[in-house]
Amino acid sequence: MFTKHRFQIKNSSKLKYSESKLLFPEFISNCFNKQQLVKLKVQFTYGSNAVIYLLEKEPMIFQDGADKVNFFPSVYFLWSFPTIFPILFIQHSTFGFLKKGADLMIPGIELINQFPNFEQNWPVGISTICKNKEGNGYTICGPLAVGKVLFSSDELKEKIETGQKGKGVEILHIFGDFLWESGSRRSFPQFMSDCVHAALNPQTSQNDETDNLYMSLWNFMGKSILKDDEQLINLNAENISSKLKNEAEELLKIEETSLSSEEMDNLLFNIFFSAIKYQLTPASKFPFDAGQFYANYIIKNIPVGKKLEIKRTSYKKFTTFLEEINNNENGWVVKVKTIKSINFIENINFDHPYVQNALPFDEDFSNSDLKHLPSQTSINIYEQMFSLTEQVMPIFRSRGHRRGDLVNIQEIRSILLEYAKEKNLILNDGKDITLDDDTLQMVVKYFLPETFPVKTLIQKLCEAMTKAVLVKTAGGRELIYRGKVPNIEFKIEKRSGNKIVTLVNNLAAFGIEAKDIAKEIKGTGTSIFPNVLGCEGPQLFNSRNEINEVTRLLVDMGITKKFIKGIDLGVKEKKKK
Repeated sequence: MFTKHRFQIKNSSKLKYSESKLLFPEFISNCFNKQQLVKLKVQFTYGSNAVIYLLEKEPMIFQDGADKVNFFPSVYFLWSFPTIFPILFIQHSTFGFLKKGADLMIPGIELINQFPNFEQNWPVGISTICKNKEGNGYTICGPLAVGKVLFSSDELKEKIETGQKGKGVEILHIFGDFLWESGSRRSFPQFMSDCVHAALNPQTSQNDETDNLYMSLWNFMGKSILKDDEQLINLNAENISSKLKNEAEELLKIEETSLSSEEMDNLLFNIFFSAIKYQLTPASKFPFDAGQFYANYIIKNIPVGKKLEIKRTSYKKFTTFLEEINNNENGWVVKVKTIKSINFIENINFDHPYVQNALPFDEDFSNSDLKHLPSQTSINIYEQMFSLTEQVMPIFRSRGHRRGDLVNIQEIRSILLEYAKEKNLILNDGKDITLDDDTLQMVVKYFLPETFPVKTLIQKLCEAMTKAVLVKTAGGRELIYRGKVPNIEFKIEKRSGNKIVTLVNNLAAFGIEAKDIAKEIKGTGTSIFPNVLGCEGPQLFNSRNEINEVTRLLVDMGITKKFIKGIDLGVKEKKKK
């Protein structure tokens, strides 16, 4: 549903509390505590409709246009209220298949001690569970997906126990998809505890209550639960920086971690140099207003769960920090100039060791080490891939691949050479391969035992597959385009008074935020239109011909010009003599 298809908002309206109370089941409406919801009617690119309910701009509940009965939670809702809907558990490795668009199969569901109760077609959440590398306890992530279960709990449990196969849950929404992308894009919670370990290993438990994964998990999260004499016992949850909010039926929200002054300094240092290395280039437009730099490159990269207050650092001011980092044995880092009491960053030394040694944003953060933090704004990755077809499966199937899997040119070469080596087909020190093998002849459709260079056979294998492009977005989502790949398209139009304007379509197809491009060409009359016919995602509008500048930005992001249409419409630059 939301995993493969974008949606456009058709209309929106505010929902009164009295209306939401009548609309939703009581167990859902009680969660919103009389807060006002916004109802969005949306349409997918393939024509189907859905309804999304927002709370403070966060998608919380959605309803399939074809299903007028069930209300499905978003992952944001499940993170705030994890006990409202039943949760199924899968291994972390299984989640990779769900991210690629697959539904959850019955063998992928973990039968963990006490199974939740639900009826057929009920909404369920899906969390991943993974044993810690140290061997002590487990890590639970999520919930990471939402779906419609196709069997009742008793039927599904019986099918798992008897080893039956087939689809178990129809996946409607998943962490990283377009619905998640329309919210705050915060990351999922993780829980690590020995009590979860005890719940997963009933043979080591001492009583029935500790055998219950769900009770143990809510125990660990700080949930108040009913035990023994049916009195509510408030359990300590300080170890995960959480607090119990309101009554026992209300759930936790993770607090922002409080950092010391030294840790604040480290956090500021990490984000600053990661931003320089991974978000700026020597070709970036200088100077930068110091205040705008702090807002765009520091504040926006603060990780979820952390809070950076410049006044609580030892520097007290960002300009003081800029001055202090220049006091090192390796020379200057930034050049700052003050004009009319406004500080500007005039230049940055990209060759400085602080910049060169900066780690990517997706490294884990540690208070004791200067490591870097997750970011939603790092550059996307674009890779030419090939989708496996049935014709080439005789070679790839034995290597653990399935039809439709994506492989790059290096993997194709490696698997071809492995197969040829097994069948003793390699000649001339690995430069040539003889087709003295029936399987290889069937794959490349050449039925004579002749000898071909390795490059030629790789080309024949690629021709037998479907070309694809894999886009790995900064938010962790993967976009896959098989066959025809959409192009980023430039258009020039004349408006009233013969005014030339530039339109940029399909930026979202490559995981690019139109607002990020708009920031780079700010001050030139740039606007963003969310719903434009024939454009995937928002359309970027500019009141001047900025095609050359936008093209340079896209190329810097890693998009080759073959995916950009209309470059020739840019202003012709004069050749230097």
